[in-house]
Amino acid sequence: MKKPLVTILTITLNRPSLKEACESVDKQTYKNYYHIVLGDGVLPTDYSSDKRMCLGFSKIMGATEPGANTPNGTPNPMQRWALKNIDLGDYVCFLDDDNTYEKDYLEKMVCALEHSKASVALCGANDYRYNQDIDGYPEDYRCDNSAFMARRHVVKDIEFPKASLDKNVVQDCE
Repeated sequence: MKKPLVTILTITLNRPSLKEACESVDKQTYKNYYHIVLGDGVLPTDYSSDKRMCLGFSKIMGATEPGANTPNGTPNPMQRWALKNIDLGDYVCFLDDDNTYEKDYLEKMVCALEHSKASVALCGANDYRYNQDIDGYPEDYRCDNSAFMARRHVVKDIEFPKASLDKNVVQDCE
């Protein structure tokens, strides 16, 4: 039986932590994935892998969409672009460039979706930016972009949320 293909999307400003994020993808026990790294106004450092593609955009899209708690912009416009324009696998997940996956992350998340009728699987995560553990419940500040996987039709049908200066950016939960 053919294993489902997972598309992993990483939006980056080319922070040094991108290397660790890519290494955590390379170490996955589940091997039927493709990792796409999109540079927001930068050409991402290419941490070569036959399962990774890096694309750089000359125009900074994230800066066009600031949020109350992210005045310099968000990755949301890049994520919306990717979901609309990239040929996605059966499942889609995000990996922030300052986070890492446990080596069995993809395997466990695919298993959770394959053995249920759920459209989205959530889990806990370590948030390195704010040095906190996130428990994975779908409530504001309790989930993270790097801790969910969704079926392709879900990410195609539901647009990635827009940021607003009127509220904090909590796209993870939205």
